[in-house]
Amino acid sequence: HHSNDMERKMAQQKIASRPNITSTQKRTNPQSHRWYYVDINQQRMGPVGAEKLKEIWATTPCLNKRCVVWNMDDNSFQTWTMIKNLPKTYVHLFSAERYKDTSIIPTWHYIDSKEKRQGPVALEELRDMFWEDKIQRSDLVWDSTGKDNRWAKLETIAAFSSFDKPKPLPRIPMTSLIAQGQSPTATDEEESLKNLALY
Repeated sequence: HHSNDMERKMAQQKIASRPNITSTQKRTNPQSHRWYYVDINQQRMGPVGAEKLKEIWATTPCLNKRCVVWNMDDNSFQTWTMIKNLPKTYVHLFSAERYKDTSIIPTWHYIDSKEKRQGPVALEELRDMFWEDKIQRSDLVWDSTGKDNRWAKLETIAAFSSFDKPKPLPRIPMTSLIAQGQSPTATDEEESLKNLALY
C-alpha cells in the first residue's frame, strides 16, 4: 500500500507543479497579445488586447506618450516601456489622433532663469521641464490661448495638479514574468525600474 500512496502523492505533486498553460503560454498572433499599461493616474491596468488598447488611446484621456506599457506575449519587453519608445511594430496602436488633447499644442510661454521670455511650448514640455528642475513652481508662465491674458506663477495654473513628479512604477504582473520563464527577485525588478529612466 505504501508505494501506492507514494505514487499518488508524486502524481499530485506533478499536477501541482505543472504551469498553468492558459496564463503562461505565449500568444504568437500580435492581435491577441495581452498588454498591461500604467495610466496617467499611475494605476496599473490590464491585461487588454491590442484592439482595446488602440481604442483606449484614441477615445479616452487616460494615456499619453509618456505612459508605460508592457506586452506579456512579446519577449522583447524586459520591463515597462514608454509608449514614445515602443518598437516600430507597435507604433500603429498609438497613431490615431489622441483624445482631444490640448496638452500637446504649443501655446505656453515662460520666463527662464535669465529673465528671458521663452516659448511657445506645449504644456507637456512645461511639465517635463518642471520634472527636470529646469523651471520652478514660482516661475511665470502664460498661455496665449487662455481666457485671462496675463502671466501667472506655474503653481497657480489649473494644470499644475498634473505636474506631480511620477510615483515609482507598479510591479510587473507576476503571470507575465512566469510566462517569460523568469522569477525575478524584488531587487532585479527595482534595478530594472531604476534603469528605465523614469519619464
